[in-house]
Amino acid sequence: AAAAAAAAAAGLGPVRVKYVRLPRCTFARFRPRTNNDSMSALDVKAVLEENLRRHATLSTGDKVRVWHRGRPYELEVVELRPEPSGCSLLDTDVEVEIDVSEEYARHAAEEAARPAWERRSPQPQAQQQPPQAQAQQRHA
Repeated sequence: AAAAAAAAAAGLGPVRVKYVRLPRCTFARFRPRTNNDSMSALDVKAVLEENLRRHATLSTGDKVRVWHRGRPYELEVVELRPEPSGCSLLDTDVEVEIDVSEEYARHAAEEAARPAWERRSPQPQAQQQPPQAQAQQRHA
């Protein structure tokens, strides 16, 4: 009762705690936060296995920092099975997949949004022209 009164005085509402039994995680998909070439050389699954021993649960959207040889690697949980809202990692084997990084996905989306004539041309950027300009030069 005293803790509730102190929380009310501080302008905080009541805190509810609920016990929830989480299913054992069977699958987790992670996305690196940055495009890190050294990460591709790692045995990512082994590194994850070692680092996830320090976690009891995962939820979709969690940010997980794993360490390998003194370097941190930031990963985001993008998919979990059987329950996306949260799964237990205790006494379970988890199948792990690694997606492309956010940085790589953003770059690929930007590249796909560029006009096709810009993507195909092997010419240096300064020499690239729209297809109409190239067609006019050929007919001149």
